Amino acid sequence: MPELDQIERWLQALFTDSDGIMAGLQHGDACKILPYTKENIENLVQPSKQLSSLERLSIYRNMYFSRLIEVMAEEFPTVQHLLGKERFGTIVTDYVSRYPSTHYSLTRLGCGFPAYLADDAIDLPEREFAAAIAMVERAMEDVFDAPLVEPIHVEVLEAIPIKRWGDIHLQTIPALRLMQLQYPVNPYITAVREKHETKVPRPAPAYIAVYRHNYRVWRVDLDAQRFALLSALQRGERLGAALELCAAIPGVDAVELTGEIGAWFQEWAKTGLFCEAKLDT
Repeated sequence: MPELDQIERWLQALFTDSDGIMAGLQHGDACKILPYTKENIENLVQPSKQLSSLERLSIYRNMYFSRLIEVMAEEFPTVQHLLGKERFGTIVTDYVSRYPSTHYSLTRLGCGFPAYLADDAIDLPEREFAAAIAMVERAMEDVFDAPLVEPIHVEVLEAIPIKRWGDIHLQTIPALRLMQLQYPVNPYITAVREKHETKVPRPAPAYIAVYRHNYRVWRVDLDAQRFALLSALQRGERLGAALELCAAIPGVDAVELTGEIGAWFQEWAKTGLFCEAKLDT
């Protein structure tokens, strides 16, 4: 009888083989661990009154992939809608076979899915759009699990002298993700989740903020100016330098920008995007 650790590694290799139990026994990783085939498998796994040894093993193998597909469908419902359930299941099976989870929590299972869709799923129709959706839906998962910090209030910003605003370093909350995409995916995600009919949009620059506020996850479309400003602040730039980057965007009117930023910061402070404000000495 093999050692217990050998049996455990053999079962793991067998259950995670995307080609099935028979393929795993014949030429998969399992056959490199223990030399069992369909002819002698009963020496290790006994049949039941109703099922053969192979059928019993297949139940567990199918349950493994079914559960992971279920988890991924919960995290990426819009990607599943775009691809269809059957194709989505095939894609997820290939993804988890290539990149098996190494974390104890299934919340980390989909971390590499956007990159997989963009780089590996080369035969997938609407691949770039599917990858863009997956980026946003993964960001929603990350934001939901991000550390909780106390946001600063609008009054904190209002108390800073106007002449010192250029020297402020505003720290964004951990539960904020900013994304620049090549598709306007936000309206599509909303339509799918609200069960409205919608079509795949044409490529166009899109800027999205995903954040958590009052224990809920929000998605907001941004224009190029707001995105540039928030991104610079998130990188640690002082406000003056961030505004200069924003004003340098082609087509931006510096005078109009100056008149709008006050309202932007009031809105962002009310939604809790900043957790600290420091002044350069």
